[in-house]
Amino acid sequence: SGCSNSMTRTMQIKPLPVVNFNFTAPNCQQATVHFEDLSVLQSGYIVRWNWNFGDGTSMSVNFPDVPVVDHSYSNSGTFNVTLSVTTNDSCTNILTKPVIILAKPTAQFTNNSGCEHMAMSFTDHSQGPAGFGISQHLWNFGDPASGTANTSTLANPQHIYNTAGTYPVQLIVATINGCSDTITQNVLVAPTPVVNFSSQVSCNYDTTHFTSSTFVSTSTVTWSWLFGDGTSSSNPDPS
Repeated sequence: SGCSNSMTRTMQIKPLPVVNFNFTAPNCQQATVHFEDLSVLQSGYIVRWNWNFGDGTSMSVNFPDVPVVDHSYSNSGTFNVTLSVTTNDSCTNILTKPVIILAKPTAQFTNNSGCEHMAMSFTDHSQGPAGFGISQHLWNFGDPASGTANTSTLANPQHIYNTAGTYPVQLIVATINGCSDTITQNVLVAPTPVVNFSSQVSCNYDTTHFTSSTFVSTSTVTWSWLFGDGTSSSNPDPS
């Protein structure tokens, strides 16, 4: 029959949002990375931000909440972080950026057993990641009464405790890449033993008996006697 018909309608195509975001750097393993949305659009507003951190975790933020998020990575490496934004017109766009997470060192130390008023030695056993040795040390001996001596930047320092007790010793180590680790261990400082003895009155060429075991602590394990005549003994109660 040759009949036809037509209709014309005006379609409005909304522009996609221009996605962008920023993040703090450099970043270390197990430290907090701060992400901030910088996306812009010509019209409308963003109603949803979907963050994928590239390590199997993600987070969504809905308007009117602020799309600023924090995330920490358990492992080092390069992670592709993707931000997807959706506008009130249901337009969606995405952007992916690589985030480099640097490996951190592992702080470790040992110390010798010690008594009050004696120098206690601390030995650093910290391990840096491959290619990065330990570049900085900061010790806190948990002994604020010692004043400026309470801290040290040496790798293997010594500290004198003037009072027996248990002290929380902290070591912070850092590498040249700016990553650090902290360890705190309790250190036991023993009291100095009580020293005392008695002796019987004796004459020249007689045997003199000395008694010490009844005066000192039961935890005493060694004795060192000097009799003043060039002789000595390691017995608790010598003659």
